[in-house]
Amino acid sequence: MTNSNYNSHGPNPHKHRSGMHFVGGSCGPTFDPNFMHMMMSKWQNYMPYDLEETKNEYIVTMPLPGLEVKNIEVSVRGSEILIEAKKEKEQIEEGVEQPVKLEKQASWILNRPISVKIAVQSAIDPEKVKARLKLGVLTVNFTKLPKTTIDIDEE
Repeated sequence: MTNSNYNSHGPNPHKHRSGMHFVGGSCGPTFDPNFMHMMMSKWQNYMPYDLEETKNEYIVTMPLPGLEVKNIEVSVRGSEILIEAKKEKEQIEEGVEQPVKLEKQASWILNRPISVKIAVQSAIDPEKVKARLKLGVLTVNFTKLPKTTIDIDEE
């Protein structure tokens, strides 16, 4: 069959409702694994963040659980903020019994590289960036460069 509402599980009346991608099943709709794979690969280096703006600065707050300062890099280029982080692999001690993971619901978030680029409207002064990591939350304050007004010559 070539009808897009059919798949190996039969009719799929939920596929196009409000952007969600479901497949039918005997126990009700479940997520389409192809859609989940596409989303995981697209967002694999992403980490959610909050961006706030005051008159003089931008403030980014980002959870970085399990990361240390030495594994985080914050940089500025023009009006873009780049936050990158990568957790070091833990050394496995020989002769010590390692736990067996029964479920892996957080591993893909906690054990992956992070690369987030945030574009803002004002240029940022790279000399006045302050970053701090406290209890697994990164807070970065970016001071805005003042707007430059250009004099116009009249001829």
